[in-house]
Formats: sequence, structure tokens, C-alpha cells
Amino acid sequence: MKKLVAVAAVLFALETHAQSVVVCDSLASCRLPAPPYEVAALLMDTTDGGPVQMTVNFWYSHGCQGDPDLVTNLNLPIPYSSTWEVNYLDPGPLPDGTEYSIIWSVDDCPSTACTDGTIATNPETCQ
Repeated sequence: MKKLVAVAAVLFALETHAQSVVVCDSLASCRLPAPPYEVAALLMDTTDGGPVQMTVNFWYSHGCQGDPDLVTNLNLPIPYSSTWEVNYLDPGPLPDGTEYSIIWSVDDCPSTACTDGTIATNPETCQ
């Protein structure tokens, strides 16, 4: 019986999942200016290399209301600890003044708040 309990404990330990390499408090919506044209992006810090799962909800209006116009699931192979600029899957060039909103969900971190953007104006550029 002791051997059975020991085997069960080892198997249970092997089933535990690795923690995310993403520093949740570092997530910040931003934008990357041209070239060739501006795109929505996310700044995030990582503590190590590893896979990062991300879902991006994108609306062609402010407010993140209703169903998103575009939803993208990304699996990013982060190679090492650093600050990363993650570009949203390219919706193509948008004219200056185009309004959009975006919510980023990264690993087990809380989703970002709805970020309203306007091409060539806001949010801040990634730095």
C-alpha cells in the first residue's frame, strides 16, 4: 500500500503545470507606428523563455461593445526573459483617425481593460 501511495504522489507531481513566464502586472496596450503602417500592440515582460498563449479581441470602434470584429488566438514561443512588443495580427493599413478597441488575454493573467485606440493618435506608442 505504501508503494501505491508513493507512486500516486509521483504521478500527481508530474501532472502539475508550469507557471506562466509572463509578468501579469507588466501588460500594457500600446501602438507601433509605421513602417509600413501603425498596428495595435502589447508590451509584456517575461521572466524566462517558454510558450505564451494569447487571445486578442479587436473591434473597429471604441468601447469593446458586442462581439469582437476579429478574434485571434496566438501561441508565442518566447525565447528568453525580456520586454516584448507583441503585434496584433495585422488587420491591414487603417487610415489616420480610424477608431478601434482591443482586449488582450495572456496566459492566466487577468485580461487587459478595454483599450480604445485611434490610428495616429492613441494609445501611447510602445516604448
